[in-house]
Amino acid sequence: MSKELAYKIATYACAAYVAIILFSFLASIQLPNFHDFSPQQRSGCYWTNAMVGYVECGSDVLFHKWRRLFFNFWMMFVYFPLLGLTGWLEGFAIALAIYAPVVFLVYSLFRRANRIRNN
Repeated sequence: MSKELAYKIATYACAAYVAIILFSFLASIQLPNFHDFSPQQRSGCYWTNAMVGYVECGSDVLFHKWRRLFFNFWMMFVYFPLLGLTGWLEGFAIALAIYAPVVFLVYSLFRRANRIRNN
């Protein structure tokens, strides 16, 4: 596999990663909050009123664990690096794993824009 093909595959994978995060954010902000949704109702997803907010789905929701993972996916940008505060090495590794695809995508977009401008 050539370097250029590997670079394109990595760019598309990073773009898909960012698109999933954005779509997760847009989908989760449209859910009702805890007060608008009765927790006894187990047939929907809602925002919790916990100290750290997140989306919870009732057990009657089809694929409730997968939906909860999808709706909370975008929050890993905020919460996961904070979880690494117990040690600098763990925090750095978590932040690198989360933010590296975004940084690579921004780099590749600047590289493409520079290539277009020079041609």
